[in-house]
Amino acid sequence: MTDAELKGIIKEAVEDYRTGNAVYYSKEEAFVRMDAHIVKKRAEKTLQPQSQ
Repeated sequence: MTDAELKGIIKEAVEDYRTGNAVYYSKEEAFVRMDAHIVKKRAEKTLQPQSQ
């Protein structure tokens, strides 16, 4: 994953937070959710070429 891709994922997560799609009750929970989001995006990226 490139730095640009990672920045894009973080930007998406921040937008979710700002628009109320996700509610973080603590800094720790926010980091856990961010990690999960990154893992999900990496999985999607690796699975996409195989499904085409």
